[in-house]
Amino acid sequence: MKSDGTRPTGTVFFITGGDIRAKAREWQFVGVKARLAKSGVGAVVTNVPPAGRDGILGILAGSADVVPAQYGAYLPGSICDHLTSYAAVFDSGYQTKLTAWIEAGATVSAGTITEPTSRWTKFPSAWVYAHYANGCTAIESMYQAVSCPLQLLIVGEPLACPWAPEAAMTLSGLEKEEVSGVIRVSAEVRTTSERMFTRHVFLLDGRTIPGAAGVKAKQEKEGNTIEIDTTTIPAGRHTIRAVAYGAGSVRAQVFAEREIKVGRR
Repeated sequence: MKSDGTRPTGTVFFITGGDIRAKAREWQFVGVKARLAKSGVGAVVTNVPPAGRDGILGILAGSADVVPAQYGAYLPGSICDHLTSYAAVFDSGYQTKLTAWIEAGATVSAGTITEPTSRWTKFPSAWVYAHYANGCTAIESMYQAVSCPLQLLIVGEPLACPWAPEAAMTLSGLEKEEVSGVIRVSAEVRTTSERMFTRHVFLLDGRTIPGAAGVKAKQEKEGNTIEIDTTTIPAGRHTIRAVAYGAGSVRAQVFAEREIKVGRR
C-alpha cells in the first residue's frame, strides 16, 4: 500500500456545525486532537470545511450533502466520512454517497446501509485517527472506533497503515543454491522505529518449525536463529519464511522468505 510507513504530516479536519450530524461527535474532537498532537499528527477543529487544501489526512464531518472533491488533495491513507443516513444506500440518490470520498482521493470511507438515526455509535468515532496513528491498519482502526458496526459499510483499502514501523528483514545462511545436511538460518531486522522486534517464528512451506511433522529443527535461545536438519525434509524445492513480531500496544510484524532446494549427498 502506497501509504504504509509514510508517517504522513498532513492534517485531520474535524468539522463542527449546527447540523445534528455534526453535533453527534463534536464532544470527541478536542480530546482526540490533543491525543494526535502527542503522535505528531496535526488536527483542526473548525466549522469551516477545507477548500482546496493540500495534505488532507482525514475529514470527520456531519452533513447530508458534501462535495469532497472541492476540499482539496487527500493523502494516501486518508480516512473520511460525513455521518449521514443514506451514504451507503446506493439505490437512492438522496444524500452524498460514501464513494464520493473515494472518488475524490480518500483511501477509506464508511456509511450506513439503512437509517441509523443520529446515533454516533453507529459511525466511526474521532478515535479512529488515534488508533491509526498508533500503528493500527485502517480496518483495525475503524472497528475499534465503531461501537455498533452492523449497519456500517466500510469501503477502501483495509490494510492501509501509514504509521506502520519502517522495518526490513534479511535472511542469512541460505546463500547456496542447494542446501544439505544441517543448515543454520538467521533473521535480522533493520528498523528506524523505536519498536523492538523480539519474537521470531520460522515456517517451512507454511508450517511452523520446530513443529512441522517429521522436520528436525532447533531454534536457538536468542530466537532469531534456527538450525534445520534438511535430511528430514523431502528433496526438492521448499520455502522458508521468517516472521518477527514487534513489542508494543499494537503488534507489528515484518517477514522475509527464501526458496531453497534441498539436495541429497
